[in-house]
Amino acid sequence: MEFNDEILKLFFVIIGFSFIAILIAGATNKVTIFKDYGDLWLTLGLIIWPVIGFTVLSLVMPEDASDSYNILIGSPSAAATTVITSFAVGYSLVKTMTNSINANGTIIGIIVGIFKILSSIIIILSVLGLFNKINEKNSGFGSKLIFISIFTFIFYWVLKTLVNGERVR
Repeated sequence: MEFNDEILKLFFVIIGFSFIAILIAGATNKVTIFKDYGDLWLTLGLIIWPVIGFTVLSLVMPEDASDSYNILIGSPSAAATTVITSFAVGYSLVKTMTNSINANGTIIGIIVGIFKILSSIIIILSVLGLFNKINEKNSGFGSKLIFISIFTFIFYWVLKTLVNGERVR
């Protein structure tokens, strides 16, 4: 079988419908998406820890580094940062999956865990998009205020819907 654009589009359609199905299942309290806000932060740690790690790595990289310099292990501080970041991401990944499995059972828990990881990426990208929209130079203050209000309301509703551990129990 040849990999082409149609297979990629089909993959994204399946992922999109699955994400909507998980969102609906969470909204109707059929499955637990996030047990509590601590569970949400552990899942967001899958994105936050690498961002922090790469920021620190960019700060400890020498200014006179050659093209062959390995940013991940090029110095003792870079290697320590890489190891600490890797353990933090690994911990977040394991806790995200175990929390999902504990709340929903093995099969549904694995599916929910995978989509929690995807939803954390969507949440982070949404927040970055919000900051990008706020910092646009060609829009007025009123349109920024309206956009922030609408985005905040939608973001709050989605988070309130997805953090449903108490309601499912």
